[in-house]
Amino acid sequence: MSRAQARAIRRKFRDDFQRLAMEYAAAQDERYPREYREQEQSRVLKEVNRLEALLTHRMLVWNRERRAEADRVRHADPVGDAATETRRLREQMEIGNLAEQFPSAVQGRNILLPEAWKFLNAGNVERAQVYVQAARKVGAQDGTIDREINRLLDATVPHRRKAVEIEVAAADEVELARRDVAEMRLLHKVGSDTELVRASTAVKMHDYKRAREADILQREHGIELPTATD
Repeated sequence: MSRAQARAIRRKFRDDFQRLAMEYAAAQDERYPREYREQEQSRVLKEVNRLEALLTHRMLVWNRERRAEADRVRHADPVGDAATETRRLREQMEIGNLAEQFPSAVQGRNILLPEAWKFLNAGNVERAQVYVQAARKVGAQDGTIDREINRLLDATVPHRRKAVEIEVAAADEVELARRDVAEMRLLHKVGSDTELVRASTAVKMHDYKRAREADILQREHGIELPTATD
């Protein structure tokens, strides 16, 4: 999934902000009357706030579109070869048979879900899924095993891994846009001393958080965040 659209949105924000920052600086020239300087400062700051709100809106819309795409990719059911389709049919039949053999929610919790955990702990995700789905069919659920299965499938099934990559990239671009807001205020000294201190803190916290997340993504999912963020 290309980040090009998000980066174009962020680049336009930075360009527009720089233009406003130049107007902001020019308006503070002491050659101008104090009343004029204050009026211009107020005008430019309103424009800055409007620009930041527009960036937030555009990035949220983009992020929503990307998450919808990730959801479509994750829940896609690619047609497999004959052997794969035969296996799927056999699994559906087994799920039905298990549900008939253990038809109550109590049996689902006491028999089917423990068996699912045994298969999962042995590394057999497919067999674990069969027992989890049979348990769900009779009204027994375990959110913990559902999350663990989904985590493993996201890491190993190609189209599901693609969905994770889309979600990671989208979330990263949104966070980078938030950093852009703070960095541009700090770089061009737009705002009060308190606002600039807040912006400086925001930039540092973003960089710290992103470095930690990059390490986790690389270690646990093999996904690398790009070092170039423009």
